[in-house]
Amino acid sequence: MEKYITERGPEQYPVPIKGIEINSLNLDGVDNLAELRHRLGGLGDNLKSLISRMPQMELVQREPRRIKSKHYAYPFSNCVTFTLGDEKGDLNFHISHLSMLFSLLNQEYDEVDYKEIQPEDIAVYYFKNEPNPNVSIGDHTFEHMGKITPDLKVISQFGEGDLGVYKHPIPLVFDSYGDSVVFMRKKIYDKK
Repeated sequence: MEKYITERGPEQYPVPIKGIEINSLNLDGVDNLAELRHRLGGLGDNLKSLISRMPQMELVQREPRRIKSKHYAYPFSNCVTFTLGDEKGDLNFHISHLSMLFSLLNQEYDEVDYKEIQPEDIAVYYFKNEPNPNVSIGDHTFEHMGKITPDLKVISQFGEGDLGVYKHPIPLVFDSYGDSVVFMRKKIYDKK
């Protein structure tokens, strides 16, 4: 009888090497980034009222869209589908362990240093110092992602279509979206 592996330990998933702590980043006009991120995380549907008082955040799209992929037809999208596109929409629904996303991303993306980010890179937010209680000790879970814009901000979808798509400074995300961020760039393959 064949034995199937249903769970994998953290050593089988890559850990981001070039990730940085979100609260270590500077945000103009904000003295206590950790406190602001905590306040954002507690707002949920009241996010729009706070954003109206925060010129750093811009609502780009309010209406949710449906995911239409090979295996799923959901009435919502999420940050993975928004960032990677519909062709990767199945990714978020196939991963049985949030940290598996780093394994999948490392097949097509390389990590880049914060000071080297460019438009079209992606920002992946995750927990490094406060691991998710539902995963193995030492594991790092993906929580949120977005695309780097030409002005080196992030455009990302908050929630599953219910909170909208926002353009925001890199560190201005809910504290529940992680304590660290890593930047990744699509690999360029030599077509010889």
